[in-house]
Amino acid sequence: MIKKALILSLLFSSLAYSYYVEKDTLTPVPDKPSQSPLEGYKPSMESSGGYVYAQYLLWRVIEGETDYAVKGGPLEFPPGQVDMNAIGNLKTAEFDWSSGVRVGLGWRFTPYKWELEGNYTYYSTSGSNSVSRPLLQGLNSTFPASTSGPLVRAKSHIELDYQMGNLFLAKRFILDDYLIMRGLLGVTGGYLEQDWTIHYLSDRPSIWDRNNTTHSDWSYWGIGLRSGFEWDWFFGKGFSLFGGFNFSILYGQYKNHLRDEIFPQNDSPFNVQNTHLSEKRIIPHYELSLGPRYERMFENWGFSLYALYELNIFQNLHYVMRHRGGPVNDGRTNLHTNSLTGFHGLTLGGQVNF
Repeated sequence: MIKKALILSLLFSSLAYSYYVEKDTLTPVPDKPSQSPLEGYKPSMESSGGYVYAQYLLWRVIEGETDYAVKGGPLEFPPGQVDMNAIGNLKTAEFDWSSGVRVGLGWRFTPYKWELEGNYTYYSTSGSNSVSRPLLQGLNSTFPASTSGPLVRAKSHIELDYQMGNLFLAKRFILDDYLIMRGLLGVTGGYLEQDWTIHYLSDRPSIWDRNNTTHSDWSYWGIGLRSGFEWDWFFGKGFSLFGGFNFSILYGQYKNHLRDEIFPQNDSPFNVQNTHLSEKRIIPHYELSLGPRYERMFENWGFSLYALYELNIFQNLHYVMRHRGGPVNDGRTNLHTNSLTGFHGLTLGGQVNF
């Protein structure tokens, strides 16, 4: 009996020892926190810091409703015809590719991943072209140019200046290990000015023939609200696809001035029309950008380089007034046209984080 009890005691002791050894062996060891793929390439989300950036802009303006001449119409009416509308190919004003600059700075706050940022953009551009009357065909203006002789040449020169400043709060969101989003909300303000001059030249066979110069200018300043978002899609080794979309609504003062000057031969110039428009306007502004980015962080600082395609579109801004003439006491027919004003091209930038 004692022998059986001793054997059972040894058996239970052996089973108990095996259970505890196995339990201890299977107890999971807490894993060490895995390193984020963003670490070493993106600024830390857990510490405050600042940043400054500068961008070089190589843009071109695309704008509609800038026709100033019709080339290729007939020189004479067909028999029995006393009037005709435009016949031929329209010639439009064109802008050249031009350079601009954007500078900005900001600060990242913790622990809520907020940022405060401000930037300023300056861009100025111009463009010139001309058209001559083809052989055995006509050349007509699309403005009421007063040339008593046949029009032989038209020359256009157009200039545009653009300045814009933004101040906004941003909030960072880490959607996963490879995608960071940033929401934006703030205020904006800007000034835009366009000067367009067209010279109409006749062959001037006599003292009564004359040349004409048309000036169609506008300007706008306004302030408003700005919102949008940016994304940074990380691929690895510091490379990512970076872009954003922003929308602004501006309220401000719009001015437009149309002036026609006549230059008779051997006489002083005079105006045949001189029209001013001044009113309050709401101007929507859309901004889209997309391109590759490289970023690298070190112990106390970092940098990023990027090349973006950027598109800016303004509505309700470009506005061309054209008036038909008539006797002094008659009413005036106003032919006003408008179109989008767009800036597009390459934005090269660099940023320093600290």
